[in-house]
Amino acid sequence: MTTARDRMRRFMARMRERGLKRIQLWVRPEDVPKIREAARQPAALARLRKEVREELRAESGDATENEGEAGR
Repeated sequence: MTTARDRMRRFMARMRERGLKRIQLWVRPEDVPKIREAARQPAALARLRKEVREELRAESGDATENEGEAGR
């Protein structure tokens, strides 16, 4: 009988042979359905990536503005 660890090692080896690399994502719970859908469709993943970039830029801009106000 094979152990779960052995099965996982074989699975990971097969994926590496296909040229794939394992990644780990940290997402907000409300974004999980979007991530699942996007992972199934490369175009959807590209759209999601763009949305996230824009959101991060907006958040970092807000943080920069708030820092300027705090120094006054």
